[in-house]
Amino acid sequence: MQALDPVLLPLKGRRLIEASAGTGKTYTLVLLVLRLIVEKRIPIDHILVVTFTRAATHELRLRIRARIREMLDILEGTFSKNRQEVQDKQLLRLLDAVDAVQARADLKDALLHMDEAAVFTIHGFCQRILQDNAFETGMVFSADFLDAEKALHLQIMADFWRNNFYDLPEEMCRWISSQWSDPGKLLATLAPTLSLFAAAVVPDISAASCDALKNKAETLHTIIQSGWPSWREEVENILYNDPGLKRSEKTYRVRDIVPAMLAFLEDFAAQDTLPYVLTKLAKRLGQSAVNNNVNRNKTAPQHPLFLHLEHFTQALDRYLKALKIRLLHQARAFFLTELDRRNKAQATLSYDDLLSGLAAALEQPQSGNRLAKLIARKFPAALIDEFQDTDPLQYHIFNRIYHSSAGTLLAMIGDPKQAIYSFRGADIFTYILARRQTPATHRYTLETNYRSSKVMVQAVNRLFSLPDNPFLFAPDITFYPVKPSPEAHALCFSIHDKSVAPLNLLLLGHDKKPLSKQKAADAAATISARKISSLLAHGDKKQALLSGLSLEAGDIAVLVRTHFEADLMQQALQHCGITSVCFNLKSVFDSAEARDMLQLLRVLTNLTDRKAVTTLLAGNLFGLNATDISLLPTDQERWNTVAERLRQYSSLWQEQGVMIMLHRLFAREKVVFRLTGRTGGERILTNYLHLAELLQEAARKYHGTAGLVRWLSQQLNDPQPDLENQQLRLENDEKLVKIVTIHKAKGLEYPIVFLPFLWDSRKLDSEQPFVFHPPDTLAATLDLGSEEKEHYQLAAKEQQAEAIRLLYVALTRARYCCFFCWGRIRGMEHSAMDRFLHSYFDQETAQPRAPINTPDPVSDREAFLEVHHPEPVHDRRVQPEKRPRSSLQVKIFTGSINPGKQITSYSHLTARQGDQLAGKTVSFTRQPLQEKTDTTYTAFEFPRGAVAGTCLHSILEQIDFMDTPEKWQPVIIRELTVAGIRQEEYPGVKKWLHAILSVPLPGAVPLKNIGRSHRLDEMPFLFPLPRFNPSKLNRVLSRYGLAPMPETKDVTGMMKGFIDLIFLYNNRYYIVDYKSNYLGSRQEDYMPLSLKNAMREHLYELQYLIYSVALHRYLTLRLPEYSYEKHFGGIYYLFLRGMHPDFEEENGIYHVLPERDCIASLDDIFREGEK
Repeated sequence: MQALDPVLLPLKGRRLIEASAGTGKTYTLVLLVLRLIVEKRIPIDHILVVTFTRAATHELRLRIRARIREMLDILEGTFSKNRQEVQDKQLLRLLDAVDAVQARADLKDALLHMDEAAVFTIHGFCQRILQDNAFETGMVFSADFLDAEKALHLQIMADFWRNNFYDLPEEMCRWISSQWSDPGKLLATLAPTLSLFAAAVVPDISAASCDALKNKAETLHTIIQSGWPSWREEVENILYNDPGLKRSEKTYRVRDIVPAMLAFLEDFAAQDTLPYVLTKLAKRLGQSAVNNNVNRNKTAPQHPLFLHLEHFTQALDRYLKALKIRLLHQARAFFLTELDRRNKAQATLSYDDLLSGLAAALEQPQSGNRLAKLIARKFPAALIDEFQDTDPLQYHIFNRIYHSSAGTLLAMIGDPKQAIYSFRGADIFTYILARRQTPATHRYTLETNYRSSKVMVQAVNRLFSLPDNPFLFAPDITFYPVKPSPEAHALCFSIHDKSVAPLNLLLLGHDKKPLSKQKAADAAATISARKISSLLAHGDKKQALLSGLSLEAGDIAVLVRTHFEADLMQQALQHCGITSVCFNLKSVFDSAEARDMLQLLRVLTNLTDRKAVTTLLAGNLFGLNATDISLLPTDQERWNTVAERLRQYSSLWQEQGVMIMLHRLFAREKVVFRLTGRTGGERILTNYLHLAELLQEAARKYHGTAGLVRWLSQQLNDPQPDLENQQLRLENDEKLVKIVTIHKAKGLEYPIVFLPFLWDSRKLDSEQPFVFHPPDTLAATLDLGSEEKEHYQLAAKEQQAEAIRLLYVALTRARYCCFFCWGRIRGMEHSAMDRFLHSYFDQETAQPRAPINTPDPVSDREAFLEVHHPEPVHDRRVQPEKRPRSSLQVKIFTGSINPGKQITSYSHLTARQGDQLAGKTVSFTRQPLQEKTDTTYTAFEFPRGAVAGTCLHSILEQIDFMDTPEKWQPVIIRELTVAGIRQEEYPGVKKWLHAILSVPLPGAVPLKNIGRSHRLDEMPFLFPLPRFNPSKLNRVLSRYGLAPMPETKDVTGMMKGFIDLIFLYNNRYYIVDYKSNYLGSRQEDYMPLSLKNAMREHLYELQYLIYSVALHRYLTLRLPEYSYEKHFGGIYYLFLRGMHPDFEEENGIYHVLPERDCIASLDDIFREGEK
C-alpha cells in the first residue's frame, strides 16, 4: 500500500486509509475535514463524519473546532506562536496551498456553524436521515426510541417458549430443560446470531427429515422393548458373572453399577414413549463400550441387546441434534419476525431498526435512487472513522449512497488489525470486502507511529514480523511495519540508568506439570502486582525514570479481558498495598452496594421486619459492629431509638424524595467518613452515590415507594452493563494504577502496560451456534450444528485471528514498554501470544531457547525481550502523617434557605412539638416476660414503642374483624415474630384484640360488625398546597378551641398521609386512628379527660382535621350527592390499651365530629393560591 500524504490525498472517489495504532488516525481525519472546508469549500454541516460511539463524536467535535480555531488564528496572525514555531508542518503545507482570504471566510463560517457539524454515530446518522426524509423512508413520525431492548427480547423468547414447549410430552420437556433451563438461556444461546439478519443458516433440516430420524429411534426402542423379557436373564448373567468385564466405578462394578444398569433397562423397556433423556449408563451398555471395557486377554461378551442399544443411542443422538437445530432455527425466525412486528405495532425503534430502516429505504425501486442522490448532495463528502468495526448493513448503506455519485468523497479510515468488536456485531470481513472493492491505487497507509518510543515501535514491528502471516488473513490483512516519529528517540524508560527492554516476560513458577489455568491466574496476578510494587519503589527513590521523570502509579495500566481478571488483579495489588482504579463495563446493579440499597428501601417500606432491619444495620450503610447488633434484641430503648431513626428516613423519603433521604442518611450515619477511611471504601461510596442518582431518576417515572423498590429489584435481577448509565463509574481520578479491559483501552495509551493473562485462550465451542465466513463469498453464515469440520475450522480461525488482533491492541497501548506473564500453562498453545513465541520458547523449561535475532536489532545495548524471575513484594502502604491538631470552630449559619416546593404531612408540621415531647418522654424498659396465660394477660403489659405500635397496626390492617379469633392466628404470630415479640404472648394478644373489636363505638357499632366490603385500611391521600399559611390555620384552630400548631414558614407543595381505617356504617363514613400510647397501667388512665389531654399534647386534633379534609374531598369526588352533614360520621381515636367491654363506656375512645364550617375553613386554607 502507498504511504498517505494527507495534504495531497485526492478529495473525491472511494479512498481506504489503513491507520496502524498510534499513527495519527484522528489527526488525519481532522486534517481532511479542514481541507474539505478550505479547498472544496464545503460547509461544515455538509461534511459527514461518522464514528461508532457518542464519546468519540464529542471528542471529534472538540478536535475539529480546535483545529479550525488554530488555523484561523494563524491566518489572522493572532496565534500564540510565530509561524516558524508552529510544529504542525502538515497544517502549514495546507495553509500555503490555499487562498488566505477565502480560507479565513470559510473557516469563520465553519466555526460559527460548528454546533451544526454533521458528526454522528452511525445510528445517529441513520436516525437523522430517516427523520429528515420521513415521507421517502416511511418512518413513523411518533416512534419511541428503545435504548434498552433486553426486556422486550426476553419477553419474545418467553412467548416462543410458552407457545412451543408447554404442551409437549414430559420426556421431551425434560430434554429441552437439559438444553436450556429457561427462555433466558435460549435467548443467550441465540444472542450472537440475532443481529445477523441476512446471514445464511445451515443446516436446513426439514420437518420430514426430523420425523424420519425420530421414527428410526422409536423403531429401535420398540425392538428393545419387545426383546427385553427374553433377554433379561441372559443380560443379567453377563453383567454379574462374565469374567472378561472390568469391575470398576466407571465400568461394571457389581455392587452398585450393575444393579443401576439393570434398573435402567427395566425402566427403558417399560417406557411407552420415546425416552429423550438417557443416563450415562446407556452408552456403557452399547456393544462398542462393552468391547472396550474388558480385561486383557479376555473376550468381550456379545449380545443382541448391546448391539440394538448402541444403534438406539446413535439414532437418538442424531434425532436430538436435528431437533435442537430445528428448534434453534424456529426460535430465531420467530424472534426476528416477532421483534419487527411488535416494534411496528408499538411504534418503537431500536438501534438495529434505524440501520435496517435506512437500508430498506435505499432499496426501494422508485424512491431508493432518489434518496441516495439526495443524501449524497447534502453530504458530498463522508469520512467513516473506525471503519474496521463496521458491519455488512452499515457498509451497504454508504456504498449505496456513494457508489455512483460522481464528485463525492467516501473516505473509509480504520485499522483492520484493531477489529476486536465482533461481539457487538462488527464484521472484519465487511472491511475485507470494502478493501477488495477499492482500487489498489486508492488504498493508503499511515506509516509513522507518534505514540510509542523508538524501541517499543521496533519491538512491535519485530514481534509481528516473526510469522509469515501474523493476522491469518493475508493479503487482505497485512502487517506493515511503521516508523517511529523523530520525537520517539527521546522517549526512554530506565531503572538505575539502564534502559528497560520494550517487552518484558514475567516468568511464572511451575512444577513438573503445566499449571492449571486457575493457578496460573493467581500466580500471574501476584507476580504482576509484585513487579508493579518493585517499579513504584524504584520510582519513589527516583531510580525508575520515564524520560527523566520519576515513575508514578498513574503511569501504569493493567490490561485484562474479563471482570474476573480485573477483580483478581485489584485484589493482588491491594495485598501489596497498592491502590488501583478499575475501568470496566460492569453494571452498578451487579454490585453488593446495589443489594445494600435494595435492602435499605425494603426496610424503609416495612419497618416491622426486625431481621431485615438487623441485616441492614450490620451493612456498610450503618456500620454497626457485632457488639451493637447483639445488644439490640435485649435493649428495647436502644431498639426504639434505631426504629425512630429509620422511621424518620422513611418519612423523609415519602415527603421529600429518595435523593434527599439518602443524602441525609449518608451525613447522619457518617457513611462518607467511615468508607473513605478503609481499603476499597471509595469504590463502595462511588457506587452508593451512583445508585442514588439512578434512583432519583427512576423516581420520576415510578411513583410511590413500592414502585421504586420494584424497579430496583428488577434492575438487580437483570443488570444491563451495555447501558452507559449503568456502567461503573471511576471512583477516583487521582494518579493510581489503572485496571482496564483491553476493549475499553482501545484508542488510549499508557506509559507502562502490564498484560498478566496473555497466556489464556478460549476454544470455540462446537456444541453452540457459531458464525463463519466462506472465503469465496465472505458472507456471514450461521452454523447451528452441521458438524461440518470445514465450518468449524473456519470459525476457529476467525476466533484465533480476533485474539491476535486483541493482542496487537494490547501491546500497542504502551508508550515505553510492556510486561506480560508467561510459563508452562495448560492450553497456552491455543493463545495468540503462543503463535509468536512458540518457536523461541521452550515449553518444557519455560525458558527462551535463544535470543530472538532478526536483521533489525533494537540497538546494540538493548534487548528486544527480557525474562524476569519473581520478585519479593514491596509494601507500599503509607502510614498517615501525624499533624498537630489545630483548634477549629464551625461558623454559624445565619441565613435562610428556601426549600421550594415540598411534600409535608402532619408529622412534618408538628416536628417541633414532637421534639419538645421527646425531651420529656419517660423511657420505659421492658421487664422480662413472666409466664402468663391468656386469662391473666393485660394490655398494659404489651411492649411499648414504635415497633410495638406498628405491630398492632399491621395486625388490625390484615385481620377480618368478623372472623373468629382463631382465624387470626397466622397474622398475629407472623407480626409478633417480625416485631421481635415472643410468640408466647399470642393467646393474650388475641383475646385483647377480640375485646377491642367488641367495644361499641359511640354512635356506631363495634368494629367486629364491620365487614371487609365496608372498610378501607391504610388509605393514602395526597392533595396540593398551593400556598399554605400556618398562621391562618392557627387562627381557625383557636376559633374552635383547638391547640395551635408550632409556628412555621409558609409551605408550598403537597400534603400527604395515611388514614388507618375508614369504615361505612348506616350510610355514614367514619375515620379510625389506632393509638398504642401508654398512658398508664390503670383503666382510669384512659378516661375521657386523660384522652383529651393526650390529644392536645400530641396535637392529634390537627391530625384528625387533616384526615377529615382528605376524606371530605374524597367523598366529594366519589359520591354524586355528597353532603357533610349526611355522610360524614366523625372520627374515633382508639387508645387500644384502654379499651375493653368490661371498662367504663367510652373508656379508651376519643370521639369527635368537627363542625362543617371548621372543615370548610381548613379546606379553603389548604386550597389558597389555587388557580
